[in-house]
Formats: sequence, structure tokens, C-alpha cells
Amino acid sequence: MERALQKYFSRHGEAEKLPGLENFSRAVVIPAWNELAELPLVLDSLAEAKNSAGVAKIVVVNFPQGADSSESIATLDYLTKRRESDGTLFTLYFPDNPDGVGGARKRGMDSFLNSCADKKLDDCILFSLDADTLVSADYFTAVEAAFASDPTLGGVSLPFRHRVTDQSFGEAIVRYEKYLRRYVQKLAEAGSTYAVHAIGSALAVRLSAYLRADGMRLRHAGEDFYFIMDLVKTGNFRDLDGEALVFPAGRGSERTPFGTGAALRKITSGEGLNEVSDRAFAELKKLLDLANSSGMEIAATEFLDALPPGVAAFLIQEKFAENWVKISANTPRNHQAQVAAFHRWFDALRTLRLLHYLDSVK
Repeated sequence: MERALQKYFSRHGEAEKLPGLENFSRAVVIPAWNELAELPLVLDSLAEAKNSAGVAKIVVVNFPQGADSSESIATLDYLTKRRESDGTLFTLYFPDNPDGVGGARKRGMDSFLNSCADKKLDDCILFSLDADTLVSADYFTAVEAAFASDPTLGGVSLPFRHRVTDQSFGEAIVRYEKYLRRYVQKLAEAGSTYAVHAIGSALAVRLSAYLRADGMRLRHAGEDFYFIMDLVKTGNFRDLDGEALVFPAGRGSERTPFGTGAALRKITSGEGLNEVSDRAFAELKKLLDLANSSGMEIAATEFLDALPPGVAAFLIQEKFAENWVKISANTPRNHQAQVAAFHRWFDALRTLRLLHYLDSVK
């Protein structure tokens, strides 16, 4: 594991070391940009959660290049005063952040990873939250119980429910959550490996799984989607069942081109959310059923011939046959390994693109 850590930091750069953080094996990372109104409430909810005393809270105060820094400075002042009575609170300052929320998350997560270099990473747990997201009293205990019950579990997506912080978005929030839950449910019914929610403020992972997935992605939006996709590829990741544990603020935002804020703006302006049709999910199921049953042990041409025309056309467009020759040559010749290799290639992004392609050619 030491060698894996060295390779990781040689690729991504050495992370900052926060004095005292090495004493913790649990940490919550919270990116904060102009969130001074909500952040104290979030920190209060974490403090009130069961078993919070042994969990570090790392707030990454950041803002993009060219943005006004005044509220970030005020946030730092607030955190400095709060830390006088809270030894679990740590702060990273990231001015002129070029990499958006993904960069801020990564800065805090890598710092925690660096602080745990002398620990067994399987025993260290990282929580990802947002500065406008409250947590339930069972936030820590529910996650701890999930990891304790399954030593192979690498990470979990936590149950969530958006808060109505602006009544003008109340109906839009209901529609958006229905849209999110339907998409994951339909993926599960189709047999997709990637039937999990991808929400950056509703995530917990073992540090060993974080390292295997090569860390958080540097993206202005969608960093959670790409990171969770690789968590699924490299280990055991699933949705955690039960009552909501996190409560993000439901509000419109122009910070990112997609995500919750952008979706709520679209709904309230009368635009749709590009719902995937049942027909497209049914054709996805035919593809996944065939891949799971054949194990890709048949020729690529035979595989394509057995698929619905739209699915076959998409796979041809994705150069499936050429890619499969390379993948198969580097995969053990057994059914389970071949199926797993297919699912790594046909990942969450290709799944989404296939579904939209099928609806575009209906």
C-alpha cells in the first residue's frame, strides 16, 4: 500500500499535511464557496450526529479565478474562531481554484489520504459532503454499520432528500428527485452494474477504495459521477438502503452546467429533464443479458447480430469489435472475468450515451 500511495502522489502531487489530522481515521470533506450562511448549520448538524467526536471535518474554502474573495475571507475568519472550541475542525484555503468543486473535494480528500499514510487504509473512512447539506443523527453510525457488516465494501452512496430552501423550487425538487430515482431503478431492472446514485454530498468510501479509484476527479461538474463510476469498476460500491441521511439544499444555481442547480432551473423555466424512455431501458437490458450470458465468448460479429439494431449501431459507432479484441486478449479466459471486463468497458458513461442515442433514433 505504501508503494501505491507513492505512485498516487507522484502522479497527483503531494497533498498538504494538516497538523493533528493524523490523529483521525475518519474525515468529512466539505468544499465551501460563498456558503457562509449555510456552513454553520452544516457543522452544527455534524456535531449533533452520533459518534461525531472522532471524525475530522475538513472545510476547503475555495473560489474560482477572478471571483470576489471577500466571503471566502469571512468564512476563514469564522472557521478560525470556531476551531478554538472544536479540535475536529480543519481548514484548507484554495484561492483561484482552477478545477471547480472536483478540485476542492480532491484537495481535502488527498490531504486526509496523506495524513493516513501510516495507517491501514481499509480502516480509514472518508465522507464527502457539501457546505449546504445537513446530515441526520445517524449519518456516521449508519455508514460505520455498513462497512462493519461487509469488509469487502469499498463505498456507499447515501440515502438523500433535498430540502426546500426556496419555495419557488418546491415542485421542481419533487420532480427532480423522482427523475433521479427512476433512472437508477430502471438501470437496476436492466441489470446494470452502475445502478447507483452519484451525488457528491451523499458519499462515503474507504480510503483503500479511494486510492484504487485514483482519487476524486478534477472537474467543474460531474466529478462525483466519474469518481463513482471508477469506484464501481475497481471495487464493491452500492447504494445504502434506509432513511435519508443527507439533506442537500434544493435551490437553483448557475455555478455548473449540470447537476441539481441546473436541473431545477430547467424545470422551473418549463424545460424537461430528458427522461429516458422505457423502450431504451428495455433494449439496454437485452444488451446486458446477452453480455452476462455469453461472457463475450462468442465472436463480436455474432454478438452484434444478436442485438437490437439500435444497440448494435451504437456499439459499432463505439468501435466495440476493435476494442473487444484488445480487451479480450488481456483478460483471463473464464466466464466471470470476461463479463467483468465487458462491464468495465461498457461503463456508466457509455450506458448513458447508449440510452440517449436510442431515444434519438426511435
